[in-house]
Amino acid sequence: MKKFQTVMAIVVMFLAVLYVARPEGFVPLFDAGLNRLAMTEQEGYCAGRAWLNDAATAADCRATDSHSTDIDLRTVVPAFCNAIVGEIGITQETCENIFAVNAMWPLYDGGFTDEWSESAPYPGSILGDGPIPEDTGRTGGRDGLQRMEEG
Repeated sequence: MKKFQTVMAIVVMFLAVLYVARPEGFVPLFDAGLNRLAMTEQEGYCAGRAWLNDAATAADCRATDSHSTDIDLRTVVPAFCNAIVGEIGITQETCENIFAVNAMWPLYDGGFTDEWSESAPYPGSILGDGPIPEDTGRTGGRDGLQRMEEG
């Protein structure tokens, strides 16, 4: 019985090390409404195509499009704008500015969102774009403890 317990303890320790050392899984970004965000140049471009046409276009586009599939948040909004600028009569720069000023982001299945929360922050703020996050610190943006001078 003692040998069995020893062997089981070794097996459990080995499995625990494997569990802790395994690579983390992929977790996509979501907005406050739990809509999946576009995270690659291809997803951004296909979201723009789908916004112009219909949601089924996004899946078809991702299956056939040759844009990069590497995760790079800096390429998502420019790719979305590239897909729509010729169709709606605005420039690439104007489109990107509209997204940045209004804190909007393309959705994986087409379209865009501007719904953000503390648990689902605007991805542009990660990149240095977009609004400055509110101070939710303990002091609420004040200078901290103020002592009264004796006088």
